This record gives sequence, structure tokens and C-alpha cells, in this order.
Amino acid sequence: RLVVFLGGTIGNLLPQERATFLRSVRSLLSPGDALLLGTDLVKEEETLVAAYDDAAGVTAAFNKNVLSVVNRELGADFPLDGFDHRAVWNSEQRWIEMRLR
Repeated sequence: RLVVFLGGTIGNLLPQERATFLRSVRSLLSPGDALLLGTDLVKEEETLVAAYDDAAGVTAAFNKNVLSVVNRELGADFPLDGFDHRAVWNSEQRWIEMRLR
């Protein structure tokens, strides 16, 4: 059996939360099972911001879609064109934060 956790989501957890998550995954594994964990490396701020605030606007569209879902499912009225996507490097936590503002 293979447990797959792709993407850099684990990097958004605090160190203790990461350890708790990995322990919980380990408790699900049996001898002979494997974990495939996708992570990213800490890179230059410029490189990371460019990856999460891509010129094609793919990440921005993905994040703004959250507002579309909230509008549709909860009857909200967020103006999608009233929000800008931002990717910000948090050097203290060593992770990217994505925001709509």
C-alpha cells in the first residue's frame, strides 16, 4: 500500500503540527507500506514569489475561485474583480503565504 501526499502543504504547518501529522500517517502504515511525500525546498524569495504569483495568473484564478464558490454556495456577493492575489514570503516561518486583498 502507498500513501501519497503531494504538494507543499506540509510546509504550511508549524513544526509541531508537521510532526503530529507525520505521526498520524505513520500510525496508518503497516510493515511494507510506503509514504510518498511531496515537498519543496526553501529557495530565493524572488523564485518562490514568482512561482506562487505566476505571470499567467493561474494561481490567482485558483484562489479567486474560492470567492466564486462562497458566492454560489453561501449566497455571498464578493466582487471577484475587487480582490488582488498576493504571494508573500514569510522569512520567519520560511513559507509562502497567499492572500486575496
